[in-house]
Amino acid sequence: MVKYVLILEGFGVRSLIGLEFLSKLESELGVPVSNQFDVFSGTNFGVFPVLGLASGLALEKLTNSLLSAENAQRMMTKASSARNQGLISSKPLYTNNGKDT
Repeated sequence: MVKYVLILEGFGVRSLIGLEFLSKLESELGVPVSNQFDVFSGTNFGVFPVLGLASGLALEKLTNSLLSAENAQRMMTKASSARNQGLISSKPLYTNNGKDT
């Protein structure tokens, strides 16, 4: 038996490409794209549209929600943890001085 798997990956702009492709595919098929796949998987941002599609959300509603102005602004900024904790640094975390005894 043939199984069809939808895997989405990407973060930021790359995730938009996958959503646009699925939208075009849905237009060509004339049926909800979520009905065409047996297994759903995603990494990074791709998890969110995959969860929505696997739950039966309409692609258009899902896309509009994920790409709202508020969500788009969050996607296009530095990670809050890195910004708040100073994890982005130009100096090394460790030195090669060795262990003090």
